[in-house]
Amino acid sequence: MDNLPFSSYDFFGYLSCGFLIIFAWDFFAGGATFLQTTPDVRDIILILIGTYIIGHINAIPSKIFIEDTLIGKILKEPHFHLMGQMKNNIIRFAFPGYSKMFSNQIRVLIINKAKSVGITDYSDTLYNFAFAKVKTCEVTMGRLNCFLNLYGFCRNMSFCFAVISAIIIYGWVKKGSPDNLKWLLVSVPVTIMMFYRYLKFYRAYSKEVLISYLSEP
Repeated sequence: MDNLPFSSYDFFGYLSCGFLIIFAWDFFAGGATFLQTTPDVRDIILILIGTYIIGHINAIPSKIFIEDTLIGKILKEPHFHLMGQMKNNIIRFAFPGYSKMFSNQIRVLIINKAKSVGITDYSDTLYNFAFAKVKTCEVTMGRLNCFLNLYGFCRNMSFCFAVISAIIIYGWVKKGSPDNLKWLLVSVPVTIMMFYRYLKFYRAYSKEVLISYLSEP
């Protein structure tokens, strides 16, 4: 396995998204020629490269629209919720797991530890300082990288299925195939479910940073 040119995240995070988008375009908007041919070695190599590239391209708007815009500007990053900096009841109702705070005792311990080094901003400044402290621990970084791969995969897959939903609608308009719309009953729920999984692991990443910081000497 160590000799493989791709890591497990490359396969699950990029290749799978790229393949699904190519498959969806060919099936719903194209002529399904991809499904009717038997690829040779050259075709397999080209398909592998193409899916990998498309998977990376998919990751760009995935981060821009989901992480930078939806999370960064509306829902806010997990550490805001963990430290009790967000009071939006609508967000708490729609995303109860994501918006759950630390217990009051844990928040006080983290705040007191931050105060001891002169930090009074308990959102971005505290979180960035905490990450700078814990990233020197190999065990902690191993856990963080695991959460990073998981939330990155879920984010990319959520956006991937949003793209597939758009392809299904485009194919219906272009080809007039209303039977294909039934696939929206698959693509739209998967988009939503993978988004919620993304929120779960994104929160777990931030929680690990702050809890690990609390245990730092």
